[in-house]
Amino acid sequence: MKKLLLIFFLLIFSNGALFAQSEEALLEQLESAEQIEKADILNKLAQLNLNNNPSAADEYARLAGLIATELNQNDQLGLSYNYRGIVAYYQGDDERALVYYEKARTQFEITNNLSQLANIFNNTAILMYNRQQFDNALEMHFKALDVRERANNVREVINSYINIGNIYMVTGRYAQADSIYNRALDINRQVLPDELNELLLVQLARLYGTIGQHDKALPLFLEALEIAENGENLRSVISVNTSLGNFYMSRGNNEFALNHFSSAYEAAKKLGLNLQMAVMLNNIGITFQNTEQYGRALEFYKQAYPLFRQSNHTVGITSALVNIGSMHQRLSEPDSALARFQQAVDFISDKQMPSLKAMSLNHLGNQYRLLGNMRRAEPVLLEALDIATDISHITEMAKSSNHLARLYLEQRNLDNSKQYALKSV
Repeated sequence: MKKLLLIFFLLIFSNGALFAQSEEALLEQLESAEQIEKADILNKLAQLNLNNNPSAADEYARLAGLIATELNQNDQLGLSYNYRGIVAYYQGDDERALVYYEKARTQFEITNNLSQLANIFNNTAILMYNRQQFDNALEMHFKALDVRERANNVREVINSYINIGNIYMVTGRYAQADSIYNRALDINRQVLPDELNELLLVQLARLYGTIGQHDKALPLFLEALEIAENGENLRSVISVNTSLGNFYMSRGNNEFALNHFSSAYEAAKKLGLNLQMAVMLNNIGITFQNTEQYGRALEFYKQAYPLFRQSNHTVGITSALVNIGSMHQRLSEPDSALARFQQAVDFISDKQMPSLKAMSLNHLGNQYRLLGNMRRAEPVLLEALDIATDISHITEMAKSSNHLARLYLEQRNLDNSKQYALKSV
């Protein structure tokens, strides 16, 4: 089954200095403020709403931009563009986000605002990361880090270290990731001991889980969860619970995994984040599948599917259809299984994602085989094998070969069966 992870929680956006005012207090200030003060207040409202109400954040930033343009307030205009860029990224629109970041960079270059330029370097790097341009992303993150270290901005230095460590981790440079995460944690504990960064704790925990040091991972996860819940930052609650769920599921503790995925789902639901809700429903389905509760798993996969559709998430849509079909298969509902596998193949056929197409074809071909329709099964499985071979996808190559070996064995074609059985090893 395809387990979907929330990649966009692995990198930290730079959205400006922290402040303690509530939304209500800021709105009261706005009512009596002079025109020259309004863009600043609106931008603070935008920042305050970024995590919990992105739509409101975008509207506040838009209004701030209008006033800043009218009054030639370059820094405030740059901030408004930055916040709108972050919202666009949260909404999955990388191109629009990049346009806003470029506009923000222009404004901060006019005023030589180095701190905010560092923030734009950081946020642009996240876009490059999202496009898997890892070396370019590292370069931008190191530019941001250099400015922040010279400014002695400890919180943002820590964030830069986290983002650099994340790239080292995703590219398999675990020793470098371990070094830079721990450097950041040492700084955090020494300089800001009462403001530990929960994402730093999560990423270091994930690293230890990845390299098998589970005894080091769990205490860090739990410490991060306590911080996230006490801070009432719902995005952090989602992120930490998702990571904990995946940690427990990887260790076979599906009950604990289910609890954390459910908590993440409830937080995502409060924010109206369809994609995150879909991923959690998908992962809840996996926990039930792991414990052979196939009917329950089917319920959650079916709930995830329309949310993936609303989010236009190709991997999620395809995976949900395959998961639904697989549960129908497990529940001895072959016609329903076949229909969902065919739907997955039809959906992915015009997308440039060959690994998903090979996966979908493998499920469809094997279902034809199970139904005894060898005439339909053979070409589908051969197509899956060709696609998987072209992209050197070892897992799908093995599945195709295994299904073909079984097909030919059932046809008493022992030579072909032996040939594909050897390929499946």
